[in-house]
Amino acid sequence: MSFFDEIKTKIINFGLNFVTVDEKIVRGILDTFPRNIKNIVILPAVSYVAKKVISELQHKTKEGRVYNGLLNGVEVSVIRTEMGGPSAAVVMECLKRAHSKIAIRIDYCGALQSTFNINVLEKMSNLYLSRDIKRTYINSDDLIFTNLEIGDIIIPKTCILSDGACFQYLQTYKNEVLYSQEFRKYISLSKFKEYSATSSIRGSDGSLIIDVKNNCMDYPEFKEHYWSVDSDFDLYNIINSEMSKLFPSQVRKIKEDRLFSVDALFCQPQEAINTWKIYATNCVDMESAVIYMLGKLFFIKTASILSISDFPDSEKYNFQKSNEIHPKFFKGLDNALKILKESLPEISNKLIK
Repeated sequence: MSFFDEIKTKIINFGLNFVTVDEKIVRGILDTFPRNIKNIVILPAVSYVAKKVISELQHKTKEGRVYNGLLNGVEVSVIRTEMGGPSAAVVMECLKRAHSKIAIRIDYCGALQSTFNINVLEKMSNLYLSRDIKRTYINSDDLIFTNLEIGDIIIPKTCILSDGACFQYLQTYKNEVLYSQEFRKYISLSKFKEYSATSSIRGSDGSLIIDVKNNCMDYPEFKEHYWSVDSDFDLYNIINSEMSKLFPSQVRKIKEDRLFSVDALFCQPQEAINTWKIYATNCVDMESAVIYMLGKLFFIKTASILSISDFPDSEKYNFQKSNEIHPKFFKGLDNALKILKESLPEISNKLIK
């Protein structure tokens, strides 16, 4: 160690005597102190979205990575999580130490043009648990065409905790997860694959719909199950109600959006999409699930307001296959921001104590 490094280390350690470990963590990650983070925190991930939200702030100030200001008259902090579950988890750890009350993600997500009814998952689970020799058959009512368009707004009610960050938190907080009613479990795909009755999904005429054993992607499982968690009940209802008032013409064939969480933006082959459909999800992103999960564990109310950017199960408006942007791509984010702004006064009045 050089003389200057030794002096620098001594100065830093002397300064650390006057801050708590929590303050050190928040300072090191967000370059600010916990006291500078507001009760309501807005969490965009993409740079364009962050700039859009920050531009709407009134009386704006900046403390490290944290922008503070008024959004529709309500005090908020805006912190860009960056992309991916690990980055979002790190920010949520800071919000825990700042004693924030509410975290709302606003950004884009992928969506499916078709998915399965939750009844399909229930049929497969019942067959597996009963060891019934019947195969999994579906009828026309089990396949849902979502009627979603680019720019439509998704507010996930449920997130499947299927990414690597969630998997590590599931193990770290295993007792809280196993004995909490906030977390629900589903038989994992690997179990369905190994049992003949659930290793394929067929139509009522016997035609093969999905070869589960050979044409589905596995995701991290905890205690032989996939797990899910819901958005905060009250926060979800306020935001969802505001969306219904502002955009009543957005016709939905799915009453409650279910989101599948992934780590790799560029690993979305048909095998992955098949798995998402089996678990009755209609949208996908990389951040919402760990935000929802840590919200439950850290007693922070969470929700996501997401604009549909692309359809992974379609050739057109597919992020990885198409070079065309839908005319509603930018308008969707404007609508998501409008829902957020109009919801904030009620959120502040009813949920902040």
